Amino acid sequence: MTKNEKTEEKLKEFFKTYKTEIPDNGFSSKVMHQLPTEKDHSWIVWLIGAAGTSFLLFFYIHTGILLNFIENLMIMHFDTLLISTAVFPLICGIAILVWSKNEKTFFT
Repeated sequence: MTKNEKTEEKLKEFFKTYKTEIPDNGFSSKVMHQLPTEKDHSWIVWLIGAAGTSFLLFFYIHTGILLNFIENLMIMHFDTLLISTAVFPLICGIAILVWSKNEKTFFT
């Protein structure tokens, strides 16, 4: 057991032993009912994402990048395409594992 874990256990035991209840008399529920409700702003993310996707699609079609990409996919060998799509998740997985070892927060 580390020093931090021992301290944490002592604090939990202290607060459990000396816990005092303060009479509420309904104050907390009154305050909670008077709080303003949160508005849902998730539509902004979808709007910006749709606008960005539309802009990029228009740009790629207008400049011919999309057509060149599709033509290159058609002439690319299947094994090259398979290897190139399989390498990206492997690199991401290795990066996540290395990051999680350093941070100690990703999988713990």
